[in-house]
Amino acid sequence: MTKRDPGRPAALLAPLLLVAAGADAQQPAVPAVYQVEVVVFQPGGGAPAAVPGPGVLPGSPAPLAATELRLGAVARRLTATGYRPLLHAAWRQPAGARIQAWNANAANAPASVGALLYQQGGLVLEIDATVAGLGPPDPAGTPGVVRIRETRRIRNGNLHYFDHPDFGVIASVRPVSAGAAAPSE
Repeated sequence: MTKRDPGRPAALLAPLLLVAAGADAQQPAVPAVYQVEVVVFQPGGGAPAAVPGPGVLPGSPAPLAATELRLGAVARRLTATGYRPLLHAAWRQPAGARIQAWNANAANAPASVGALLYQQGGLVLEIDATVAGLGPPDPAGTPGVVRIRETRRIRNGNLHYFDHPDFGVIASVRPVSAGAAAPSE
């Protein structure tokens, strides 16, 4: 009768387990879909009767219907406290790796906002927002443009405030249920 080495079966199984684990790791992860919503505003009253919705820019997702907006109370509170909402927009987009991130844009004169949402050790949101007519005019007399460019790690469902001395952006990112449609690129 031969003596068996108790460590031998484990040694034979280890490579098989590594191969199986590697096969799972190589399958691409399906990016989660999120609803991104922004309100761009500036100090000063005189808000319009309804907060302007976005125009659709080429290559961006279609804006969500007004019934799907969740920051309406925030926009109304801004108006009631002396701020003027310039743009209120929401859309759905996936959040994969940064290299595959998809930039979404919304615009309504004089404001525009771009949002890049991706996973990098957590959920990250990059905001690039501009408002025309607030900065000093250029030498040709064209009204100036002011800009916020900020990258921030975010938490689902929390409100995030991006600040500039002349205007601000409030953003919210929420996961969308698995049955909701993701935009096509």
